[in-house]
Amino acid sequence: MSCLGPMPSFPLTDGAFLCDVAILFYDYLLTFSAEVSYIWPQPLSLNTSLFYLNRYISFVGNIATPILLFSDIGYSAEVR
Repeated sequence: MSCLGPMPSFPLTDGAFLCDVAILFYDYLLTFSAEVSYIWPQPLSLNTSLFYLNRYISFVGNIATPILLFSDIGYSAEVR
């Protein structure tokens, strides 16, 4: 039985990805007050639902991706 190790790391790609995530989170911080002012008071409709899905699914995905990218979680598998 062998076990696959973590994905090989490519420093330039990893650094570029972290830079992208940092810019995305910075954008979230800059636009959060406008979201609270303009979107939150609106009644729930198709448009606001799509806004929330677009904004927060990508936010959650961009939290999970670096965790999976920079750790062994999800990359080891037992081969028989």
